[in-house]
Amino acid sequence: MRRLFLIMASLLLSACAGVGSIVEKPSVSLAGIEIEGLGLFEQRFLVSLRITNPNDVSVTMDGVDFNLDLNGEHFASGMSRETVTLPRLGETEVKLKVTTRLDMLWKQLKSLQNGERPLGYHLTGRLYAPWIPGGMPFERKDELPALKRFIPKQKENNGQSERI
Repeated sequence: MRRLFLIMASLLLSACAGVGSIVEKPSVSLAGIEIEGLGLFEQRFLVSLRITNPNDVSVTMDGVDFNLDLNGEHFASGMSRETVTLPRLGETEVKLKVTTRLDMLWKQLKSLQNGERPLGYHLTGRLYAPWIPGGMPFERKDELPALKRFIPKQKENNGQSERI
């Protein structure tokens, strides 16, 4: 009987140890930036983060904080205590309000003037969950397409330009 108990206990412990190694970290990427308000001294944006859950179980997150650099320059930081349940093998978009200063926005506008090169971003932060003390760090470096791709081309028509 004692031997059966030891075998069952070791099987149970090995099964529990395997559960922790199956769980993968959710991934976080930049999904969008919308203008909320523009002022002389500060600008407000709504930053959308896409959080993808690669696990076969839903995961509840109860907070996020992040830093966002665009083209190598700090652009914004934000945080939220919103509780979000990431569906199993799915994704959720979280929107966070951020405020930037005029000098940060000015640097970004100067670097985007010609719209020829892609917009590089570096996103770092932490996802918080009740079962993870101190949160789970994330980092993502990526590029968004050059803005020129989305601006209509202009053609010359007898010295005047018109959009096509």
